[in-house]
Amino acid sequence: MNEINRTYRTEVIWKPERVTQDFDPEDSCPINLDFVFECIQWRHGDRRRKIIFMVAAAAFVMMLAAVMITYDSVSVSSVGSGFERKRSISWNGGLHNEFSDTQQSFSMGNEDVSAIHPGKTIPLPIIIQNNIADVDEPRRDEDVTYFFHIPRTAGASVKDILGSCAGLTTASDVGARDGHRFDANLTIVLDELGSKYVNVDTSTVDGIARAKKLGLVESGLADVVVTQYLYAGATLFNPERRGRMFTLLRHPVERAVSMFHYLSFATWEPTYDPDLAYISVEMYARSLRIEHNWMVRLLSNELENDLTMHHLELAKEVLRKKCIIGLLEDKSESWDRFERFFRWKFPTRRQRECQERILHWGWSNKHSHPTLEEGSLAWNLLLKRNELDMKLYEYALQLYQEQTALFGEGGSLVP
Repeated sequence: MNEINRTYRTEVIWKPERVTQDFDPEDSCPINLDFVFECIQWRHGDRRRKIIFMVAAAAFVMMLAAVMITYDSVSVSSVGSGFERKRSISWNGGLHNEFSDTQQSFSMGNEDVSAIHPGKTIPLPIIIQNNIADVDEPRRDEDVTYFFHIPRTAGASVKDILGSCAGLTTASDVGARDGHRFDANLTIVLDELGSKYVNVDTSTVDGIARAKKLGLVESGLADVVVTQYLYAGATLFNPERRGRMFTLLRHPVERAVSMFHYLSFATWEPTYDPDLAYISVEMYARSLRIEHNWMVRLLSNELENDLTMHHLELAKEVLRKKCIIGLLEDKSESWDRFERFFRWKFPTRRQRECQERILHWGWSNKHSHPTLEEGSLAWNLLLKRNELDMKLYEYALQLYQEQTALFGEGGSLVP
């Protein structure tokens, strides 16, 4: 087996490239953040930057005045399709609609999905229905562990425990480094710590396509498949060799705060942004750089376009029917459930100490940062940008409690 160098633990952050209806101009920074960063990093004696700053400041004041005039001139009445449209504000050539709190609705083409009946079953896409095992189905030896990795939710720690402590072979992004992404055949490679990886990259859609072409799941080389792209990753499996899905979830606002601080120093990440070290969480929440409703997007496979209540209900159904839920706030119990269900073994003292260290005090990608006060302006801005994720998280808390019974004595999730 070949050796690879793993000097970092990437979480490979995804973020949309276009602005959607989740973006509220009233909460946004009125000027481009790149200019803000230039102002923050201003150095003494630079006359040119001073002139630029004064011109931009004047332009900003004029733009703000124009926006206020536009706002005051717009009618506050307009009715449409069963809900009251309170106002429409023109911003950067786009149109943003704010709906009444009492009957909020989201649009998707001409489809009316404002009335989702509680308890109504949402049909799952065929690829998820057939290739991912149901939570309450008996575990088969042919099934393959499938970790849906949500960034900044102890995912790197999960991967390190399974690889470094349990000695399992993982398909993630690590095995394709050092040129192995061009290998003609599948093989197992070792990192500098001796952890085993299949020479594929399941952190990207293209990498997943290559893994499927090479027959990753059929080869039996991977004990665990890790990805953020749930739907693309599901194509690796089949009804004979199904994926057994599990994940760890975290409060969306807390995850967003962690992401903000993490990306300001994580030089190994594709979305590393040193400029974030010079701004506040509030400025980040008002910018276009903030993720919005990441979990709903990835669980419903809608990565760019506007989200609807249908996407939220689909994400709920995927978690309910297909996923073993873990919570970062209840990490010990969650890990105990995973360990029992997937029959992970840590027989030696070294393995148990390795697991204890990573799980409880020496976790991967550890980074201390200030906490954000709940109810603060920055907290509320982040909450507004992740409203659907918050609804999904609250639903996941209920699922976690329901699955408690399944892991109890005589429960269907106990091997």
